[in-house]
Amino acid sequence: MRLAIIILLDGLIFFSGCAHSQEIDDLKNPELVGISAELMDEIEQNVSKLPNILSFVVLKDSLIVSENYYNGADRNSLFHIRSITKSITSLTLSILLEENQLFNTQNKIADFYPDKIVAPEISLINEISIQHILDMQSGFEWSESLEVINWYTSIRNPTDYILSKKVVEKPGTSWNYNSGSVHLLSAVFDSLTGVNQELFCNQALFKPLDITNFAWDKDPTGVVRPDAGLQLRARDLTKIGQLILNKGSTKEQILINREWIEDISRFKIDLNSEYGPLTKLHYNNLWWLAEYKGNKILFALGYGGQLLIIIPDLEMILVANHLYQLRPEVANKQGRAFLNAALIPLIDHLTVE
Repeated sequence: MRLAIIILLDGLIFFSGCAHSQEIDDLKNPELVGISAELMDEIEQNVSKLPNILSFVVLKDSLIVSENYYNGADRNSLFHIRSITKSITSLTLSILLEENQLFNTQNKIADFYPDKIVAPEISLINEISIQHILDMQSGFEWSESLEVINWYTSIRNPTDYILSKKVVEKPGTSWNYNSGSVHLLSAVFDSLTGVNQELFCNQALFKPLDITNFAWDKDPTGVVRPDAGLQLRARDLTKIGQLILNKGSTKEQILINREWIEDISRFKIDLNSEYGPLTKLHYNNLWWLAEYKGNKILFALGYGGQLLIIIPDLEMILVANHLYQLRPEVANKQGRAFLNAALIPLIDHLTVE
């Protein structure tokens, strides 16, 4: 059995049984899916040495073959997934727009803030569409590294704050990572459903996936944070990944339009960059894409090394959570270190040159 709850401070290791999941079979021997048990043991040991690691789960061919928790966390722990929330917002928004076909991603965000956006018709802010926000091309003046601490700790009205920013680039022309702009998507849920994003997501996405234990932060005005407020169990993140591998369907129903899944899996906005060992970094609809040894990698990324990694060609999903309330120079290294400790050896092992 490979469910290891590891408390790194004293080296004690405990083992417990497994709970049934409707969509994902329970813990299995990695040899069943072509992964060497010896390699998996080595990877688990290497991951356990990573500073601030909380969870590590591997799912291959719908089988969980490794599940590990550290530093006091366990299977039932809720992890702050930070900006992985953005990627789940993308999926939830796709369900919303499918149910409200008079609206689409080309609708202007100003339509959802008629009392707050009062600007001349020719103003650039009136050109910002839902799609521009999904692709981080809203054009707002924004520096994520300079804004982010105040954004999550001291801004009393985040909606008014982001709307007070100048639009300095024509929307759709320049990529700039902007958590503030994603916050504006909250009004799309409120306007089209009459309920907030948390309630809609629970009914439309979480309940069908048997995700019953979660929490969602709100800003000081009571608005659900679509950019980084969600807390989930590591196992439940694998359910999101499996839904994407299944092109938006469960055994019982279609939750997300297949076209949306195919679209977010497409290399779209080239960032001319890398993420650790991953090359060809791209962005699309609040998801990241990259490549390693010819394998397309679709992933959701949260501050401090929160990762949901999907490798479609290998039918494999990896989840990692870390402590995140750390200085940027520490937090920003954790995801890359995890990739080198876990993802890269797994792909090297499974990929035939």
